[in-house]
Amino acid sequence: MMVILTWVVMLLNENEANVMARYNWWGDASGPSGAGKGTGATVSSHVLFQPWLEKNECVTGSNLYLPVVMKK
Repeated sequence: MMVILTWVVMLLNENEANVMARYNWWGDASGPSGAGKGTGATVSSHVLFQPWLEKNECVTGSNLYLPVVMKK
């Protein structure tokens, strides 16, 4: 039996403050889609995603830690 898990990942920033998300693997070597021109996971505006990883070299396991920006 084979189990395949598919994750839908998106980084949505609804604030005008930038969120630093550089050096991430976005699911494709071309980088993120949305505000990015790649075909990987979607990012919104105000997300600093360049440069990104061109290979899945995650060493933290399955956890993704992103900064939190809150509206005042």
